[in-house]
Amino acid sequence: MQSKVASLRGRGQRSAGGPSPLWEFAGWPPCPGTIGDDELRRIAELSHQYAELHGGQGLSLADASVIAVAEHRGIREIATLDVTDFSLVRPRHVPHFLLLP
Repeated sequence: MQSKVASLRGRGQRSAGGPSPLWEFAGWPPCPGTIGDDELRRIAELSHQYAELHGGQGLSLADASVIAVAEHRGIREIATLDVTDFSLVRPRHVPHFLLLP
């Protein structure tokens, strides 16, 4: 996961080496990180718990990862176009996510 974050971070930079306007808009610098054992276990739990979503296709690995990291870091707001999945999942740390378009 860390290499994926670093890859995305590299693509988001201007050619002059400065931060992307997206990071400036977001109001915080990109920070690579790793997913720990607790988060990996939570990803597995979410995948199992929501395995019947979408006719048995289940919650995507990406969505489960975002949810696990948000729970671990106490993040309530999630920017997504996938309103359905993030509306159905009940996070552990708040009653529901605040979804941003």
